[in-house]
Amino acid sequence: MTGMEGIPVKLSDEDVNAIANRLFHLLASKKAKEEVDKGKDDVITQAVLCKEELHCSPATFNKWYRIDFPWYPKGSARVYHRSDVKPWQNAHKQVLEKHQV
Repeated sequence: MTGMEGIPVKLSDEDVNAIANRLFHLLASKKAKEEVDKGKDDVITQAVLCKEELHCSPATFNKWYRIDFPWYPKGSARVYHRSDVKPWQNAHKQVLEKHQV
């Protein structure tokens, strides 16, 4: 506490707008950072995709699923998104049932 809490402060409209704009930009950048961080959690490797999402071996994935599964380049590696799993599973139900996934 500064001891000045009881002193009324008068701000000009320009000051109020400047404060509001600064707060807006701080909140917007925080939201953008949260979205980026959320996106990082979505990116997974083939090993994680096979083990946690598709419950198959990497060999099964490479033989039957890899050709149709959406992937994204990250350097020289392929990465996958967790958010692509459910739509892909819905579109490939027959193949998954054939391989008991």
